Amino acid sequence: MIVIVAIIFAIASFLEFFVSPMDSFVLALISALYVKSIVARKESYLLVASLMAFVFAILSTLVVLAEIANYTIFGNVLELKSEYGLVGYIGVIFLRKWKNVQGKTL
Repeated sequence: MIVIVAIIFAIASFLEFFVSPMDSFVLALISALYVKSIVARKESYLLVASLMAFVFAILSTLVVLAEIANYTIFGNVLELKSEYGLVGYIGVIFLRKWKNVQGKTL
């Protein structure tokens, strides 16, 4: 499962490179962290990659909402670009098993 997620992020990174190299770098870093979690067999890398992916997906969602608000409020041309950062919501799958300090599931 982690291998598939790492491949998805690598493909998203490649596709995003032509639109936004900075977003592509973040997606490549997340993919590298998933691969590192497989190689090192440490769940800490998986946690960090999943948290980064989830936060990046939230930020990408806010970017899309800002573009829609710009269109509706100011009447500018709606130019929705591909936001491959939205694939970060896949990271929620791995965050479900982590427990916080009090022992409750996140």
